[in-house]
Amino acid sequence: MQLPIEVRLKIRHWFKKYGKILFFIVVAWSVIFIVNKFLGDYQTEEAPNTTFTPQVSVMSSSEKVSQKVQTTAEDFIEAYVDACNQGKYQKAFAMLSEECKKYEFKDDVENFAAHVLEKMPSPKKYSIQNYSNTKGYYIYEVKYFDDILATGLTNSEYTFTTEKLVLSKSSKGGFEIAVGNFIEYRDIKSVAENDFLKIDIKNCLVRYSTETYEIQLTNRSDYTIVVADNYQEDEVALVLSGEYRGTDNTNTTIVLAPEESITVKLGFMKFIDDNDETQSILFNNVRVLEEYSGVDASQDIKKVEIDKAIDKFSMNIPVKK
Repeated sequence: MQLPIEVRLKIRHWFKKYGKILFFIVVAWSVIFIVNKFLGDYQTEEAPNTTFTPQVSVMSSSEKVSQKVQTTAEDFIEAYVDACNQGKYQKAFAMLSEECKKYEFKDDVENFAAHVLEKMPSPKKYSIQNYSNTKGYYIYEVKYFDDILATGLTNSEYTFTTEKLVLSKSSKGGFEIAVGNFIEYRDIKSVAENDFLKIDIKNCLVRYSTETYEIQLTNRSDYTIVVADNYQEDEVALVLSGEYRGTDNTNTTIVLAPEESITVKLGFMKFIDDNDETQSILFNNVRVLEEYSGVDASQDIKKVEIDKAIDKFSMNIPVKK
C-alpha cells in the first residue's frame, strides 16, 4: 500500500533536514559497540587482592619474622608434616624439643602418634601463618586440610584442624619445635608455710593460652584444712600485674584431712603473648576447721563452721621467674 503523497513529502523533508545527524549517530553507536566488544574479548583478569602474609604476625602486623627464621620455620614445618603424613612418627618425634617430648608426651612416641592422628587422621595438606613472636618463641598457627584436588568435595564438607607450632632456639645452637600448643616447662620450687599449712609450688607447664601449676599441699595440723570448696569465687587465683584470674575449673575442691599431703594441678587462662607477667598464686580463703560437714554442705552450714574456725588466712606465693 502506497503512502499518501503528503506523508511521503514530510518523510523526505525530515531526512533532508536530519539525515546527516542520524548518520553520525549510527556511526558513533557502531564504533562504541565494536570497541566495547573488542575490550570485552581481550580484557585481562585482575589478580584478587589478598591479605595472606604468612610471615607477618597476626597479633601485631609490625612483627615480621627475619628471612633466616622464615626459611628455618618453613623447612621445619614442611619436614614435620611430611613425616607425619608418611606415618614416620619416630622421625617427627625426634624433631621436637626435649621439654615437649617429656612434658607433653611423657617421652612416649605412641602418645605423640595419638596426637598426630587426632590432628591428621589421613595425609593432609597444610598452610602456615605466623601468629605471634614473643620471648624468643616464634609461634605459627598451622592448618591441616584435605587435598581438594585429589579428593574433591562431592557429598562432603570442607573441614580442617589447627594447632600452634612453636619454633625456638635449642641449647645446641640450632632450632627446635614444639607442638600441641606446648611452650615450655618451668621449674619453680616456691614454698610458703605456717603452723597449719605448707604449700610447695613445684613447676608450671606453659601452653599458648594456659599455665598449669603442680602444687603440693601439706596439712601440718590435727584439723581439717579447706583451701577451696566453692564457698566463694576465686578461692585460688593467679595474680597478674593488673588482675586476678580464677582457675579453669570453677569446681576446684582442695580439702586436706589432718596431717594429709596431696598434690594437685591447677590451670589458669594466661596467654604467652598478652604482655602481662604472672606474679604469684593467691590462696585467698584458707580455713582451719574443727568441724567440717563436707563440700556438698549448704552455704549456711559452711558459714557456721567458718565462724567457729580455728584460724582463717591467705597465702600469696611468688612464681615469677
